[in-house]
Amino acid sequence: MKPLLPLAVLALSAAAGAAVAADAPAMPEPGPQDRVLIVSPHPDDDELCCSGYVQRAIARGAQVAIVWMTAGDGFTIDAVLINRHFRESGLGMIQLGRIRISEAAAAARSVGVPLTNLRMLGYPDGGLAALLVTNYDQPFRSPHTRRSVVPYGEAPSFNQEMTGRNVERDLAKVIDTFQPTVVFAPHPADQHPDHATTGEFIRRALQARSELPRLHRYVIHAGSHWPAPRSLQVQMALDPPPALKDLPWQRFELTPEEQKAKLAALRWHGTQWEVMAPYMGSFVRTNELFLSE
Repeated sequence: MKPLLPLAVLALSAAAGAAVAADAPAMPEPGPQDRVLIVSPHPDDDELCCSGYVQRAIARGAQVAIVWMTAGDGFTIDAVLINRHFRESGLGMIQLGRIRISEAAAAARSVGVPLTNLRMLGYPDGGLAALLVTNYDQPFRSPHTRRSVVPYGEAPSFNQEMTGRNVERDLAKVIDTFQPTVVFAPHPADQHPDHATTGEFIRRALQARSELPRLHRYVIHAGSHWPAPRSLQVQMALDPPPALKDLPWQRFELTPEEQKAKLAALRWHGTQWEVMAPYMGSFVRTNELFLSE
């Protein structure tokens, strides 16, 4: 077990991060000409990173679309709570994925994203890194759902093999159809492999179209002590992760109304909120943080 950091050290680290957040330049405001695409590794990541920005964009007449790479069907703690089985896999995990898809759609609608602008790709939770490397052309079999094909009927590649090539094809179709002017995707320093891999898939797609300047990055997973504190603190700023504080962050300030709506959207993810409320709530701060490509 790792020793806990002294409270004084944690306080100094948080203070340093907050100073960086305060000094960071403001993120450009969205306008009616914008078409904003949020690329989310799992249901709920789009709310955690960007719900305030999404609300502002819609209020100012922009179009917003969300694409979820996975249905979040690898979170076994959720499945145990839902299905009351100590060890869950196969159909039980697919059932969890369907619940999380429904939760994600309700959360997105609660902040004004129309159903027609939501895309669930349904690739394997916990398996995206494999799709990028070892399973680019060979189908990946999810250890959670026990499927090697996309099991969700709403996905564009329903019942087709889970390969990296098919991921790239699906993302290309989303980008070419929606034609975003602003794209949000995870930063490569995000510590969750699905997040870092999602960011790389999007980087490749935009680079192939000479559209990398449209890409903005976000971080969700940056160690067990971030965000600090792990609780709902609506009067506090979201500071950069200490290990990444020297990156060129931009801040997006939220109004109290946008914070309230962000919290409500997160609570639509009931399966997640039940087990991770303090962590999820810690992203409802006075600002959101982004990095330009």
